[in-house]
Amino acid sequence: MTVWPPFVFLSYWRYLPRTVVGASASASVRHFHVSKRRSGRDHVAKAAPNRKGFGSASVLQQPNGRQRAYTPKKILALVPGSGQSWKFMKWTSDARLPDAEGDITNSRKMSAIMAGPYLLGTAIVGGVPTPNVDDPIAAVMIALFLLAGAFHMTWRLNQPKEHVSKLSLLLFIFSMTRIVALVMRMTWASHPKNINVAIAAQIFLAAGVLIFFVINLIFARRVLGDYTVFGRHKVIDSIMTFLITCVAACLIMVIVATVYSFFTLDPHTRQQCRDIQLVSSTYLALLAFIPIPTGILTLLLAEPIEDLKERRRFHARLQLLLFTATLLTLGAGFRTGTAFDARPQGHTTWFHHKAAFYCFNFVIEIMCTYTVAVARFDRRFRLGHLRVSEDVEKDALTDSDSPADDREFFDKFFDMINNDREVFGREDWKQ
Repeated sequence: MTVWPPFVFLSYWRYLPRTVVGASASASVRHFHVSKRRSGRDHVAKAAPNRKGFGSASVLQQPNGRQRAYTPKKILALVPGSGQSWKFMKWTSDARLPDAEGDITNSRKMSAIMAGPYLLGTAIVGGVPTPNVDDPIAAVMIALFLLAGAFHMTWRLNQPKEHVSKLSLLLFIFSMTRIVALVMRMTWASHPKNINVAIAAQIFLAAGVLIFFVINLIFARRVLGDYTVFGRHKVIDSIMTFLITCVAACLIMVIVATVYSFFTLDPHTRQQCRDIQLVSSTYLALLAFIPIPTGILTLLLAEPIEDLKERRRFHARLQLLLFTATLLTLGAGFRTGTAFDARPQGHTTWFHHKAAFYCFNFVIEIMCTYTVAVARFDRRFRLGHLRVSEDVEKDALTDSDSPADDREFFDKFFDMINNDREVFGREDWKQ
């Protein structure tokens, strides 16, 4: 009679991509049957329960009655992305779980146990958050985004009905999405082993910045249309509409691929999800970069501007557009580069540190948000006919010689100090 040798997991390494499946089981499950048929003999591995609901050692029952113990740490360490939360392992497709009555369960109970989510096994940019480090940083940034959102909403409510800017509402929504992303990161810090919270934090982190990409694209379109002849062509509008539509498509693809990658162990499927994430990340980095060549092209091909005030307005708009686009491109390039250079856990480098994570994500976005707020972009990037009508009204006020009109002019000092001449011009604002 041939004695079945002790179970050595390394001997089955070539079957791992096809046959090894891990999942979290309920705390009530204490015995797990793993079968490997060979010459009509079955091997059954049992896990002895302990206080944590998982056996301190897996016991291999051999045909001759002997037993050999293997700790879960040694077994699970051989499976990429595995952890101590995996309470069930299946080596063959005919592995079966006993139900409450001792019979073999059906495929529904098996699917429920093996549903995931699973760890990916790659290093996370910024690492797993901790309350001592991440909570204070996130709290400060939440306060900054709250203040920025209050600025944009206040200015939107104070705008005249005929000059209401929808971009202020978009920036308010952007501030709120970043607050939600930071709150989810704080929640993840309090529950570091909850993979579902980690998935939600990753999704909100990737989705919020898309709003600013769209806003900058609208800025570039208005600058191009106001100062160049070809910028008013309908083809430019069609191109911009297509780019914005692709942003929505990329957002949907990233969300689906990110979530699905946590709920599968198939290497081919995970590689497909990774390819989708890389394509979307590359496109978003390109989208963040588009306003830079657009602004430079507008500067080179702009129509002659004789009015000194309009010339200063043009230069101020270009400076604002190029500054925010450069910062957003830097952040998008960082995220794309880290996505392409994915590294396994334990092999982190400088861009995995928390400082790089916060600086290239939230700090850049805070700088862009406050820059457009201080520059009063809601007035600066209005459509051409609205801007001309406003200039006519201001000229009528400044050209008046009556003392009452002068007092009214000086009473509106706060509004006047934020126009193009005061913020970006060199001459005195009274001139």
